[in-house]
Amino acid sequence: MAALFIEEGGIKSSQCGATLVSSNIVLTASHCIVDGSTKKEASSLTIRLGEHFIEQDSPDDAAEDVPVASVITHPEFNPSTYLNDIAILKLAKNVTFTQRISPVCLPFHSEKLRHGKIEGLPATITGWGRISFNGPSSDVLQMATFQIVNQEDCRKAFEKWIKITRNYLCAGNKGSTKDSCQGDSGGPLVMVDKGRWYLMGIVSFGRRCATPGFPGVYTRITEYLDWIEKNV
Repeated sequence: MAALFIEEGGIKSSQCGATLVSSNIVLTASHCIVDGSTKKEASSLTIRLGEHFIEQDSPDDAAEDVPVASVITHPEFNPSTYLNDIAILKLAKNVTFTQRISPVCLPFHSEKLRHGKIEGLPATITGWGRISFNGPSSDVLQMATFQIVNQEDCRKAFEKWIKITRNYLCAGNKGSTKDSCQGDSGGPLVMVDKGRWYLMGIVSFGRRCATPGFPGVYTRITEYLDWIEKNV
Protein backbone atom coordinates (compact mmCIF):
# COMPACT_ATOMS: atom_id res chain seq x y z
CA MET A 1 0.00 0.00 0.00
CA ALA A 2 1.30 3.41 -0.97
CA ALA A 3 0.06 6.95 -0.48
CA LEU A 4 0.04 9.43 -3.35
CA PHE A 5 0.96 12.94 -2.22
CA ILE A 6 0.15 15.83 -4.55
CA GLU A 7 1.64 19.30 -4.19
CA GLU A 8 -0.71 22.16 -5.01
CA GLY A 9 -0.06 25.80 -4.19
CA GLY A 10 3.05 24.85 -2.25
CA ILE A 11 1.12 22.46 0.01
CA LYS A 12 1.69 18.71 -0.23
CA SER A 13 -1.12 16.41 0.91
CA SER A 14 -2.12 12.77 0.65
CA GLN A 15 -4.99 12.65 -1.84
CA CYS A 16 -5.08 9.09 -3.18
CA GLY A 17 -3.81 5.59 -2.67
CA ALA A 18 -1.49 3.64 -4.95
CA THR A 19 0.22 0.26 -5.21
CA LEU A 20 3.87 -0.65 -5.63
CA VAL A 21 4.17 -3.45 -8.20
CA SER A 22 7.95 -3.44 -8.78
CA SER A 23 11.02 -1.62 -7.49
CA ASN A 24 10.16 1.51 -9.48
CA ILE A 25 6.59 1.14 -10.76
CA VAL A 26 3.42 2.23 -8.96
CA LEU A 27 -0.18 1.93 -10.18
CA THR A 28 -2.97 4.32 -9.26
CA ALA A 29 -6.21 5.70 -10.74
CA SER A 30 -6.16 8.10 -13.68
CA HIS A 31 -8.76 10.29 -11.98
CA CYS A 32 -6.20 11.00 -9.25
CA ILE A 33 -3.88 12.43 -11.90
CA VAL A 34 -6.23 14.03 -14.42
CA ASP A 35 -8.26 17.09 -13.44
CA GLY A 36 -10.59 17.95 -16.30
CA SER A 37 -8.34 18.29 -19.33
CA THR A 38 -5.22 18.87 -17.23
CA LYS A 39 -2.79 16.14 -16.19
CA LYS A 40 -0.73 16.77 -13.08
CA GLU A 41 3.01 17.10 -13.60
CA ALA A 42 5.21 14.31 -12.30
CA SER A 43 7.20 16.90 -10.35
CA SER A 44 4.13 17.57 -8.17
CA LEU A 45 3.76 13.90 -7.18
CA THR A 46 5.41 11.93 -4.37
CA ILE A 47 4.83 8.31 -3.38
CA ARG A 48 5.07 7.40 0.29
CA LEU A 49 5.87 3.77 1.03
CA GLY A 50 5.87 1.81 4.29
CA GLU A 51 3.48 4.21 6.03
CA HIS A 52 0.93 3.34 8.72
CA PHE A 53 0.12 6.58 10.58
CA ILE A 54 -0.21 8.96 7.65
CA GLU A 55 -0.21 12.25 9.59
CA GLN A 56 2.45 11.64 12.22
CA ASP A 57 6.01 10.40 12.54
CA SER A 58 7.14 7.85 15.08
CA PRO A 59 10.64 6.94 16.29
CA ASP A 60 10.58 3.69 14.31
CA ASP A 61 8.94 5.25 11.25
CA ALA A 62 10.07 3.21 8.26
CA ALA A 63 8.18 5.29 5.70
CA GLU A 64 10.01 6.51 2.62
CA ASP A 65 9.03 9.32 0.26
CA VAL A 66 10.00 8.79 -3.38
CA PRO A 67 9.57 11.40 -6.13
CA VAL A 68 7.70 10.44 -9.29
CA ALA A 69 9.76 10.70 -12.48
CA SER A 70 7.02 10.19 -15.08
CA VAL A 71 3.30 9.59 -15.41
CA ILE A 72 1.40 7.51 -17.96
CA THR A 73 -2.37 7.79 -17.82
CA HIS A 74 -4.50 5.51 -19.93
CA PRO A 75 -5.06 7.30 -23.27
CA GLU A 76 -8.74 6.32 -23.30
CA PHE A 77 -9.58 7.28 -19.72
CA ASN A 78 -13.11 8.68 -19.55
CA PRO A 79 -13.62 10.93 -16.49
CA SER A 80 -17.41 10.77 -16.92
CA THR A 81 -17.68 6.98 -16.70
CA TYR A 82 -14.32 6.18 -15.04
CA LEU A 83 -13.62 3.74 -17.87
CA ASN A 84 -9.89 2.91 -18.10
CA ASP A 85 -9.26 4.52 -14.71
CA ILE A 86 -5.64 3.47 -14.40
CA ALA A 87 -2.27 5.23 -14.43
CA ILE A 88 1.36 4.14 -14.24
CA LEU A 89 3.80 6.15 -12.12
CA LYS A 90 7.51 5.58 -12.66
CA LEU A 91 9.57 6.41 -9.61
CA ALA A 92 12.73 8.50 -9.71
CA LYS A 93 14.72 5.64 -8.16
CA ASN A 94 14.47 1.95 -7.39
CA VAL A 95 13.28 1.33 -3.84
CA THR A 96 14.78 -1.24 -1.50
CA PHE A 97 12.31 -3.85 -0.31
CA THR A 98 11.94 -4.26 3.46
CA GLN A 99 9.45 -5.82 5.88
CA ARG A 100 7.37 -2.66 5.48
CA ILE A 101 7.97 -1.99 1.78
CA SER A 102 7.27 -4.74 -0.75
CA PRO A 103 5.46 -5.01 -4.08
CA VAL A 104 2.16 -6.71 -4.81
CA CYS A 105 2.13 -9.24 -7.64
CA LEU A 106 0.23 -8.63 -10.85
CA PRO A 107 -1.90 -11.67 -11.82
CA PHE A 108 0.01 -12.63 -14.96
CA HIS A 109 0.58 -16.18 -13.74
CA SER A 110 -2.47 -16.83 -11.55
CA GLU A 111 -4.74 -18.95 -13.71
CA LYS A 112 -7.41 -18.89 -11.01
CA LEU A 113 -7.57 -15.10 -10.71
CA ARG A 114 -6.90 -14.21 -14.32
CA HIS A 115 -9.21 -16.69 -16.03
CA GLY A 116 -11.26 -18.40 -13.31
CA LYS A 117 -14.57 -17.45 -11.73
CA ILE A 118 -13.84 -15.06 -8.87
CA GLU A 119 -17.38 -13.93 -8.01
CA GLY A 120 -18.07 -14.59 -4.34
CA LEU A 121 -14.39 -14.83 -3.42
CA PRO A 122 -12.95 -12.52 -0.74
CA ALA A 123 -11.00 -9.39 -1.68
CA THR A 124 -9.29 -6.88 0.60
CA ILE A 125 -8.90 -3.11 0.32
CA THR A 126 -6.69 -0.74 2.30
CA GLY A 127 -6.45 3.03 2.53
CA TRP A 128 -6.43 6.24 4.53
CA GLY A 129 -9.64 7.59 2.99
CA ARG A 130 -12.70 9.03 4.70
CA ILE A 131 -14.40 6.74 7.20
CA SER A 132 -17.84 7.91 6.01
CA PHE A 133 -19.17 9.95 3.08
CA ASN A 134 -17.82 13.51 3.46
CA GLY A 135 -16.57 12.49 6.91
CA PRO A 136 -13.04 12.74 8.33
CA SER A 137 -10.13 10.84 6.83
CA SER A 138 -8.32 8.20 8.85
CA ASP A 139 -4.81 8.87 10.15
CA VAL A 140 -4.28 5.12 10.49
CA LEU A 141 -4.25 2.70 7.57
CA GLN A 142 -7.64 0.98 7.38
CA MET A 143 -8.48 -2.43 5.94
CA ALA A 144 -11.74 -4.14 4.95
CA THR A 145 -12.59 -7.43 3.25
CA PHE A 146 -15.49 -7.89 0.83
CA GLN A 147 -16.71 -10.39 -1.72
CA ILE A 148 -16.42 -9.97 -5.46
CA VAL A 149 -19.93 -9.10 -6.65
CA ASN A 150 -21.71 -10.80 -9.53
CA GLN A 151 -21.12 -8.70 -12.64
CA GLU A 152 -24.79 -8.69 -13.64
CA ASP A 153 -25.86 -7.53 -10.18
CA CYS A 154 -23.34 -4.70 -10.38
CA ARG A 155 -24.51 -3.77 -13.87
CA LYS A 156 -28.11 -3.50 -12.68
CA ALA A 157 -27.12 -1.39 -9.66
CA PHE A 158 -25.41 1.25 -11.81
CA GLU A 159 -27.36 1.00 -15.08
CA LYS A 160 -28.96 4.45 -14.65
CA TRP A 161 -25.54 6.10 -14.59
CA ILE A 162 -22.82 3.93 -16.10
CA LYS A 163 -22.61 0.86 -18.30
CA ILE A 164 -20.66 -1.70 -16.27
CA THR A 165 -18.41 -3.73 -18.59
CA ARG A 166 -15.62 -6.26 -18.05
CA ASN A 167 -13.26 -3.34 -17.48
CA TYR A 168 -14.90 -2.82 -14.08
CA LEU A 169 -14.72 -5.10 -11.04
CA CYS A 170 -17.25 -4.75 -8.23
CA ALA A 171 -16.89 -5.74 -4.58
CA GLY A 172 -18.98 -5.36 -1.44
CA ASN A 173 -20.99 -7.16 1.23
CA LYS A 174 -24.76 -6.95 1.58
CA GLY A 175 -25.66 -4.91 4.64
CA SER A 176 -22.06 -3.88 5.25
CA THR A 177 -21.29 -0.41 6.58
CA LYS A 178 -17.75 -0.58 5.18
CA ASP A 179 -16.61 0.43 1.72
CA SER A 180 -13.84 2.26 -0.06
CA CYS A 181 -14.52 5.98 0.20
CA GLN A 182 -13.20 9.42 -0.76
CA GLY A 183 -9.43 9.46 -0.46
CA ASP A 184 -9.11 5.71 -1.08
CA SER A 185 -9.13 6.25 -4.85
CA GLY A 186 -6.19 4.68 -6.64
CA GLY A 187 -5.56 2.22 -3.84
CA PRO A 188 -5.43 -1.57 -4.11
CA LEU A 189 -8.03 -4.30 -4.06
CA VAL A 190 -6.09 -7.53 -3.56
CA MET A 191 -6.89 -11.23 -3.61
CA VAL A 192 -4.88 -14.26 -2.55
CA ASP A 193 -4.03 -17.36 -4.57
CA LYS A 194 -1.77 -20.12 -3.25
CA GLY A 195 -0.50 -17.91 -0.45
CA ARG A 196 0.46 -15.01 -2.70
CA TRP A 197 -1.33 -11.64 -2.86
CA TYR A 198 -2.29 -10.23 -6.24
CA LEU A 199 -3.50 -6.80 -7.27
CA MET A 200 -6.92 -7.32 -8.85
CA GLY A 201 -8.47 -3.87 -8.72
CA ILE A 202 -7.80 -0.15 -8.34
CA VAL A 203 -10.28 1.86 -6.27
CA SER A 204 -12.28 3.89 -8.78
CA PHE A 205 -15.80 4.99 -7.77
CA GLY A 206 -19.04 4.11 -6.01
CA ARG A 207 -22.40 5.48 -4.97
CA ARG A 208 -21.27 7.69 -2.09
CA CYS A 209 -19.75 5.21 0.40
CA ALA A 210 -21.31 1.96 1.65
CA THR A 211 -24.69 2.87 0.15
CA PRO A 212 -26.98 -0.20 0.41
CA GLY A 213 -27.39 -1.94 -2.93
CA PHE A 214 -24.30 -0.35 -4.47
CA PRO A 215 -20.95 -2.15 -4.36
CA GLY A 216 -17.65 -0.35 -4.75
CA VAL A 217 -16.34 -0.27 -8.32
CA TYR A 218 -12.73 -0.93 -9.23
CA THR A 219 -10.64 -0.93 -12.38
CA ARG A 220 -10.23 -4.62 -13.27
CA ILE A 221 -6.48 -5.18 -13.50
CA THR A 222 -6.70 -8.34 -15.60
CA GLU A 223 -8.14 -6.27 -18.47
CA TYR A 224 -5.05 -4.03 -18.48
CA LEU A 225 -2.14 -6.45 -18.09
CA ASP A 226 -1.09 -6.08 -21.73
CA TRP A 227 -1.24 -2.28 -21.49
CA ILE A 228 0.78 -2.30 -18.27
CA GLU A 229 3.40 -4.65 -19.72
CA LYS A 230 3.73 -2.47 -22.82
CA ASN A 231 4.29 0.71 -20.82
CA VAL A 232 6.69 -0.32 -18.06
